[in-house]
Amino acid sequence: MQTYVNPYGGLPGAGSRWYKCNFHVHDVSPEDPGSFASILKKYKAAGYDIIVNSGQKDFYDTRGAAAEAGITTYKGQEYVEKDGILLIGTDRFISGTPQQAVDACRAAGGFSVACHPGIAPWLLAEGGVFLTPADIAALKGLTGVEILNGCIPLVSMGGGILGKAIEVGVWDGMLSQGVLVWGFGNDDYHSPHEINTAWTEIFARSDRYEDVRAAVSQGCLCASNGLRLKRFDFEGGVLTVWADYPIFLENPGYIEEYPSFHDDIDYKFVGASGKVLSRQSGTAVSLKIGGDEPYVRVEARGADGASLWTQPLYRADAFKSN
Repeated sequence: MQTYVNPYGGLPGAGSRWYKCNFHVHDVSPEDPGSFASILKKYKAAGYDIIVNSGQKDFYDTRGAAAEAGITTYKGQEYVEKDGILLIGTDRFISGTPQQAVDACRAAGGFSVACHPGIAPWLLAEGGVFLTPADIAALKGLTGVEILNGCIPLVSMGGGILGKAIEVGVWDGMLSQGVLVWGFGNDDYHSPHEINTAWTEIFARSDRYEDVRAAVSQGCLCASNGLRLKRFDFEGGVLTVWADYPIFLENPGYIEEYPSFHDDIDYKFVGASGKVLSRQSGTAVSLKIGGDEPYVRVEARGADGASLWTQPLYRADAFKSN
């Protein structure tokens, strides 16, 4: 049997837990010292643990605002010379070509995530302001792709909406070419109504940057807009997955009160080139993996539309270093 790597091999993991993160948040009034603290307080109230300010024009220290709001922040920016790449955990403002930005971020100990690949096609003219799917796929050293962007469908541009919130085609394309990148979810916050529309959950030992970066490097994270991963086990060639609402995972007694929400979760097992290998419903679901698939990832969707995207279980010999 082929050797598969399970990015969630450390679950449940003593001393670790899930951290709710948003790596794409804009301070819309950077000239006002209290504006970002106000935004951070909203995120704190929504249950977030970690926020990154995605400045586009400058780089500044968020520690004061974080201390005021009682939440963890990391330094970072959104590279927009060719919009856009999230540069997370950097120590200075980075410019240059897209590849130079990714390289500089990596050299500084950070990690990079290409954003909003779901931009509407009519806005992707050659030489335009946005990274195209081909631009993203060509980047070397990229850590992830923003497969879920809550802001995009809420914004108008060029006579129509800016794009679609969910876009996994670029991600599947890179995975199918043997390029291992992870899927992220973010708000891309610009206005209050865009908060808590999409996020990334990371299973880490602490909210310290070093611990989170280590978990990200392993792929122990999920993109979500409502569900949380409870199980992702691979034993004897069988992949077993269980996603659920956090309220049920934290308060099992609520299951009897809301059985339809708990029981009616639909799952898709997705393989190379985005091929759906199986559709199932239930609490925990399983699929026998024969060894011919280079990767298998899972999408889960609840009765109210709350969803989750896992990282891929992947065959070690099918992927090259990125």
